[in-house]
Amino acid sequence: MRKESEELAKDLKLHIPSANQEIRFCSGGERQGGAISRTMYYKAKLVILDEPTTVLAVSGVNKVLNFITRLKEEKIASIFVTHNLHHVYSVADRFMVLSRGEKVADVKKEETNIQDLENLQLRKMVTVA
Repeated sequence: MRKESEELAKDLKLHIPSANQEIRFCSGGERQGGAISRTMYYKAKLVILDEPTTVLAVSGVNKVLNFITRLKEEKIASIFVTHNLHHVYSVADRFMVLSRGEKVADVKKEETNIQDLENLQLRKMVTVA
């Protein structure tokens, strides 16, 4: 298992000095990468990421987005919950926009753009307030 872990970490470009290193000593992006690598190792069919980029620096955000791209390549579905459309837009195929618990939109990426998605969310917030 250690050898497989080291190979997967190397393949995902996780810079973890040793397979013995505890996850608590890794950076935020590496922690997310470790979680995603576990889903790949165990052949998960769906991964739900709840605000995975919230507390990360730009380099950590990029790592997480690269991991999500990798999940797509491995045919693993993912749900990326975020308040930051700019973080998710590059890797998403479809968007479901919620405002105050109500579904505002459910659109494919090719049917919209980031500005339209932001406008939907803002317009709904104004009409509800």
